[in-house]
Amino acid sequence: MGKHWVKATRTVRASNDAGQEITYHAGDWLEVRNQTLKVLLAQGAIEQPQAAQLREAYALDDVGVLLQDDDTRTATMILERAALGQICLKVGALALPYPRTLLWHTSAHIRHDLVAVGFQRLARGWQIAAPLWRYQELARDIGTHAERTRTEEVIHDLRVMVYDHRVLFVRRCPDTERWLEAYIEELHDSTDGRLALMRAIYRTKPVVCALPTTWVGK
Repeated sequence: MGKHWVKATRTVRASNDAGQEITYHAGDWLEVRNQTLKVLLAQGAIEQPQAAQLREAYALDDVGVLLQDDDTRTATMILERAALGQICLKVGALALPYPRTLLWHTSAHIRHDLVAVGFQRLARGWQIAAPLWRYQELARDIGTHAERTRTEEVIHDLRVMVYDHRVLFVRRCPDTERWLEAYIEELHDSTDGRLALMRAIYRTKPVVCALPTTWVGK
């Protein structure tokens, strides 16, 4: 069943993937499924902007992509489909070269229609936005025994969901600069980037927006 990002033109109540009902106000963006889309459009409660309008709406003049692999062809293709072909794109080691940076490894096929939305999350108070890895696969289920032990010493409880470390939207600020320093440290001798990311987050405590697993194609 398809999903679509739409803009509320008046107050809208809709359920998220977890079944929680959320109230959206005029001007808010929300993700809806096909049936809900038809109902809300018929009610005049939402509008569907085109991809080019999304770029303007999200004010993406200060964003860029830092690839963690060298597959610029795939990255460019996805960004062009997202109407974001003009934003800065380069390959390099972990850093925060832009005010809002997408740290991306293209083995994670991020949905093109959500790239702009990810950057927008950073303009709404979040310091990092990252998709969850799996809803049913917890920290206790991944990595080696040694890596899990190392992680438990930091986060204390492995019965938690982890993030997909291949897609990280990050707003540059002192908090995220400390987080990045910790993340690079945790990646040293690490066998699982997801657990390394969890340790860095728990050590520095940035404000993280957990995005649905559906942001990345499996």
